Amino acid sequence: QTLTMKTILVTSVIILILFSCSHNKDFIEKNCEALKAQGIIDSFPYPVRPGSQEWKDLSSSDEMVEAVTVPESELKRMCTHGLVYTCVYCPLFYDLMVCNFIRDCFVGMTEHINSFGELITRPDAGLELFNYYKTYFDTTKSNIIYTVEQLRIHCVETFFAQREFLTKLDEQELKSVLIDAYGKLKYKQRNNISTMSIASCNYLIVNILYYNLKYEPIIELIDRNNMELFLTNQMWFENQPVDSIGYLAERYILDH
Repeated sequence: QTLTMKTILVTSVIILILFSCSHNKDFIEKNCEALKAQGIIDSFPYPVRPGSQEWKDLSSSDEMVEAVTVPESELKRMCTHGLVYTCVYCPLFYDLMVCNFIRDCFVGMTEHINSFGELITRPDAGLELFNYYKTYFDTTKSNIIYTVEQLRIHCVETFFAQREFLTKLDEQELKSVLIDAYGKLKYKQRNNISTMSIASCNYLIVNILYYNLKYEPIIELIDRNNMELFLTNQMWFENQPVDSIGYLAERYILDH
Protein backbone atom coordinates (compact mmCIF):
# COMPACT_ATOMS: atom_id res chain seq x y z
CA GLN A 1 0.00 0.00 0.00
CA THR A 2 2.86 2.39 0.84
CA LEU A 3 4.46 1.67 -2.53
CA THR A 4 1.15 2.30 -4.25
CA MET A 5 0.77 5.68 -2.53
CA LYS A 6 4.33 6.61 -3.48
CA THR A 7 3.67 5.63 -7.08
CA ILE A 8 0.52 7.78 -7.17
CA LEU A 9 2.40 10.72 -5.65
CA VAL A 10 5.28 10.50 -8.14
CA THR A 11 2.88 10.16 -11.06
CA SER A 12 0.92 13.19 -9.88
CA VAL A 13 4.10 15.28 -9.68
CA ILE A 14 5.14 14.25 -13.21
CA ILE A 15 1.71 15.13 -14.59
CA LEU A 16 1.82 18.48 -12.83
CA ILE A 17 5.23 19.25 -14.32
CA LEU A 18 4.16 18.26 -17.81
CA PHE A 19 0.98 20.31 -17.49
CA SER A 20 2.96 23.33 -16.33
CA CYS A 21 5.44 23.01 -19.17
CA SER A 22 2.69 22.77 -21.76
CA HIS A 23 1.38 26.13 -20.57
CA ASN A 24 4.75 27.85 -20.30
CA LYS A 25 6.84 28.01 -23.46
CA ASP A 26 9.91 29.08 -21.51
CA PHE A 27 10.16 25.56 -20.11
CA ILE A 28 10.03 23.85 -23.50
CA GLU A 29 13.51 23.25 -24.86
CA LYS A 30 13.99 23.46 -28.61
CA ASN A 31 15.61 20.58 -30.42
CA CYS A 32 18.10 22.71 -32.31
CA GLU A 33 19.76 19.82 -34.12
CA ALA A 34 16.39 18.61 -35.40
CA LEU A 35 15.50 22.12 -36.59
CA LYS A 36 18.85 22.45 -38.35
CA ALA A 37 18.42 19.05 -40.02
CA GLN A 38 15.09 20.27 -41.39
CA GLY A 39 16.64 23.48 -42.66
CA ILE A 40 14.70 25.57 -40.16
CA ILE A 41 16.43 28.73 -38.93
CA ASP A 42 14.78 30.22 -35.86
CA SER A 43 16.22 33.69 -36.44
CA PHE A 44 14.45 36.88 -35.44
CA PRO A 45 12.30 38.48 -38.18
CA TYR A 46 13.15 42.15 -37.77
CA PRO A 47 9.88 44.09 -37.97
CA VAL A 48 11.62 47.28 -39.16
CA ARG A 49 14.10 47.06 -42.02
CA PRO A 50 16.37 49.62 -43.73
CA GLY A 51 14.63 51.15 -46.74
CA SER A 52 11.22 51.10 -45.11
CA GLN A 53 9.48 54.28 -44.09
CA GLU A 54 9.53 53.12 -40.47
CA TRP A 55 13.34 52.87 -40.60
CA LYS A 56 13.64 56.27 -42.25
CA ASP A 57 11.55 57.73 -39.44
CA LEU A 58 14.06 56.63 -36.81
CA SER A 59 15.89 59.76 -35.75
CA SER A 60 18.71 58.46 -33.54
CA SER A 61 21.07 55.54 -33.05
CA ASP A 62 19.23 54.68 -29.82
CA GLU A 63 15.99 54.29 -31.77
CA MET A 64 17.74 52.08 -34.31
CA VAL A 65 19.14 49.87 -31.54
CA GLU A 66 15.69 49.62 -30.00
CA ALA A 67 14.27 48.62 -33.40
CA VAL A 68 16.69 45.68 -33.68
CA THR A 69 16.37 44.53 -30.05
CA VAL A 70 15.15 40.94 -29.76
CA PRO A 71 12.62 40.21 -26.98
CA GLU A 72 14.55 38.56 -24.14
CA SER A 73 12.20 35.58 -23.87
CA GLU A 74 12.75 34.81 -27.54
CA LEU A 75 16.48 35.55 -27.45
CA LYS A 76 17.26 33.08 -24.65
CA ARG A 77 15.43 30.23 -26.38
CA MET A 78 16.91 30.89 -29.82
CA CYS A 79 19.23 28.22 -31.20
CA THR A 80 22.79 29.44 -31.76
CA HIS A 81 22.33 28.60 -35.43
CA GLY A 82 19.40 31.03 -35.58
CA LEU A 83 21.22 33.56 -33.43
CA VAL A 84 24.10 33.72 -35.94
CA TYR A 85 21.63 34.55 -38.71
CA THR A 86 19.94 37.09 -36.41
CA CYS A 87 23.28 38.87 -35.98
CA VAL A 88 24.68 38.76 -39.52
CA TYR A 89 21.35 39.90 -40.99
CA CYS A 90 20.85 42.56 -38.34
CA PRO A 91 20.21 45.96 -40.00
CA LEU A 92 23.13 47.33 -37.96
CA PHE A 93 25.60 44.54 -38.79
CA TYR A 94 27.61 46.73 -41.16
CA ASP A 95 28.22 49.20 -38.33
CA LEU A 96 31.12 46.86 -37.55
CA MET A 97 33.12 48.85 -40.13
CA VAL A 98 32.32 52.45 -39.14
CA CYS A 99 34.95 52.85 -36.40
CA ASN A 100 38.63 53.61 -36.78
CA PHE A 101 39.33 50.39 -34.89
CA ILE A 102 37.30 47.24 -35.47
CA ARG A 103 37.45 46.20 -31.82
CA ASP A 104 35.76 49.44 -30.78
CA CYS A 105 32.85 48.73 -33.11
CA PHE A 106 32.60 45.07 -32.13
CA VAL A 107 32.63 45.75 -28.39
CA GLY A 108 30.09 48.53 -28.82
CA MET A 109 27.75 46.22 -30.74
CA THR A 110 27.97 43.48 -28.11
CA GLU A 111 27.26 46.00 -25.36
CA HIS A 112 24.29 47.73 -26.98
CA ILE A 113 22.60 45.17 -29.28
CA ASN A 114 21.32 42.26 -27.22
CA SER A 115 21.57 39.60 -29.95
CA PHE A 116 25.31 40.27 -30.32
CA GLY A 117 25.74 40.29 -26.55
CA GLU A 118 23.98 36.93 -26.35
CA LEU A 119 26.00 35.37 -29.19
CA ILE A 120 29.36 35.87 -27.47
CA THR A 121 28.06 33.90 -24.45
CA ARG A 122 27.19 30.80 -26.50
CA PRO A 123 29.84 28.05 -26.30
CA ASP A 124 29.05 26.87 -29.84
CA ALA A 125 29.09 30.35 -31.38
CA GLY A 126 32.48 29.77 -33.06
CA LEU A 127 31.40 26.57 -34.80
CA GLU A 128 28.05 27.98 -35.88
CA LEU A 129 29.72 31.08 -37.32
CA PHE A 130 32.19 28.85 -39.14
CA ASN A 131 29.32 26.82 -40.61
CA TYR A 132 27.58 29.97 -41.78
CA TYR A 133 30.80 31.39 -43.23
CA LYS A 134 31.50 28.24 -45.25
CA THR A 135 27.95 27.88 -46.52
CA TYR A 136 27.45 31.52 -47.42
CA PHE A 137 30.74 31.79 -49.29
CA ASP A 138 30.18 28.57 -51.24
CA THR A 139 26.65 29.51 -52.29
CA THR A 140 27.71 33.05 -53.22
CA LYS A 141 30.72 32.29 -55.41
CA SER A 142 28.84 33.00 -58.64
CA ASN A 143 27.78 36.42 -57.34
CA ILE A 144 30.92 37.38 -55.44
CA ILE A 145 31.79 40.02 -58.04
CA TYR A 146 28.93 42.13 -56.70
CA THR A 147 29.78 44.70 -54.05
CA VAL A 148 26.96 43.66 -51.73
CA GLU A 149 28.25 40.08 -51.54
CA GLN A 150 31.85 41.21 -51.07
CA LEU A 151 30.82 43.53 -48.26
CA ARG A 152 28.90 40.81 -46.42
CA ILE A 153 31.78 38.33 -46.74
CA HIS A 154 34.19 41.06 -45.62
CA CYS A 155 32.09 41.78 -42.52
CA VAL A 156 31.47 38.11 -41.70
CA GLU A 157 35.20 37.34 -41.84
CA THR A 158 35.97 40.39 -39.72
CA PHE A 159 33.24 39.49 -37.23
CA PHE A 160 34.29 35.83 -37.03
CA ALA A 161 37.94 36.84 -36.45
CA GLN A 162 37.13 38.37 -33.05
CA ARG A 163 38.62 36.60 -30.03
CA GLU A 164 35.20 35.96 -28.46
CA PHE A 165 34.53 33.42 -31.23
CA LEU A 166 37.94 31.98 -32.10
CA THR A 167 38.73 31.17 -28.46
CA LYS A 168 35.65 28.92 -28.38
CA LEU A 169 37.32 26.59 -30.90
CA ASP A 170 39.84 23.91 -30.00
CA GLU A 171 43.15 23.53 -31.83
CA GLN A 172 41.85 21.12 -34.46
CA GLU A 173 38.84 23.30 -35.16
CA LEU A 174 41.09 26.35 -35.49
CA LYS A 175 43.22 24.48 -38.01
CA SER A 176 40.08 23.63 -39.98
CA VAL A 177 39.10 27.31 -40.04
CA LEU A 178 42.62 28.25 -41.11
CA ILE A 179 42.60 25.76 -44.01
CA ASP A 180 39.19 26.98 -45.11
CA ALA A 181 40.13 30.67 -44.87
CA TYR A 182 43.37 30.03 -46.77
CA GLY A 183 41.41 28.28 -49.53
CA LYS A 184 39.07 31.25 -49.77
CA LEU A 185 42.04 33.63 -49.88
CA LYS A 186 43.50 31.77 -52.86
CA TYR A 187 40.11 31.75 -54.59
CA LYS A 188 39.77 35.53 -54.12
CA GLN A 189 43.28 36.12 -55.43
CA ARG A 190 42.78 33.89 -58.49
CA ASN A 191 39.53 35.65 -59.37
CA ASN A 192 40.79 39.19 -58.67
CA ILE A 193 38.21 39.81 -55.96
CA SER A 194 38.49 43.23 -54.34
CA THR A 195 41.34 44.22 -52.06
CA MET A 196 38.79 44.79 -49.29
CA SER A 197 37.61 41.18 -49.46
CA ILE A 198 41.16 39.84 -49.52
CA ALA A 199 42.08 42.02 -46.53
CA SER A 200 39.40 40.49 -44.30
CA CYS A 201 40.54 36.98 -45.25
CA ASN A 202 44.10 37.91 -44.27
CA TYR A 203 42.72 39.43 -41.07
CA LEU A 204 40.98 36.18 -40.11
CA ILE A 205 44.10 34.15 -40.90
CA VAL A 206 46.38 36.48 -38.88
CA ASN A 207 44.10 36.44 -35.84
CA ILE A 208 44.09 32.63 -35.84
CA LEU A 209 47.85 32.30 -36.23
CA TYR A 210 48.87 35.23 -34.02
CA TYR A 211 46.56 34.96 -31.03
CA ASN A 212 45.34 31.37 -31.04
CA LEU A 213 47.84 29.04 -32.69
CA LYS A 214 50.72 31.39 -31.72
CA TYR A 215 52.71 30.71 -34.89
CA GLU A 216 56.12 32.31 -34.39
CA PRO A 217 56.76 33.34 -38.04
CA ILE A 218 53.47 35.28 -38.10
CA ILE A 219 54.19 36.84 -34.70
CA GLU A 220 57.63 37.89 -35.96
CA LEU A 221 56.14 39.31 -39.19
CA ILE A 222 53.56 41.40 -37.31
CA ASP A 223 55.92 42.60 -34.60
CA ARG A 224 58.93 43.26 -36.85
CA ASN A 225 56.89 45.34 -39.31
CA ASN A 226 54.87 47.20 -36.68
CA MET A 227 51.65 45.74 -38.07
CA GLU A 228 49.72 45.94 -34.81
CA LEU A 229 47.32 48.30 -36.55
CA PHE A 230 46.47 45.53 -38.99
CA LEU A 231 45.24 43.51 -36.02
CA THR A 232 42.86 46.30 -35.01
CA ASN A 233 41.87 47.53 -38.45
CA GLN A 234 42.66 45.28 -41.42
CA MET A 235 41.99 48.06 -43.96
CA TRP A 236 45.35 49.67 -43.16
CA PHE A 237 47.84 48.72 -45.90
CA GLU A 238 50.63 51.29 -45.95
CA ASN A 239 54.05 49.61 -46.08
CA GLN A 240 52.62 46.27 -45.01
CA PRO A 241 53.99 42.99 -46.41
CA VAL A 242 50.47 41.52 -46.51
CA ASP A 243 51.37 39.07 -49.27
CA SER A 244 53.53 37.25 -46.72
CA ILE A 245 50.43 36.33 -44.69
CA GLY A 246 49.19 33.84 -47.28
CA TYR A 247 52.67 32.40 -47.70
CA LEU A 248 53.09 31.86 -43.95
CA ALA A 249 49.59 30.39 -43.65
CA GLU A 250 50.51 27.87 -46.35
CA ARG A 251 53.74 27.04 -44.49
CA TYR A 252 51.83 26.41 -41.27
CA ILE A 253 49.28 24.19 -43.04
CA LEU A 254 52.00 22.12 -44.75
CA ASP A 255 54.04 21.79 -41.56
CA HIS A 256 51.10 20.83 -39.36
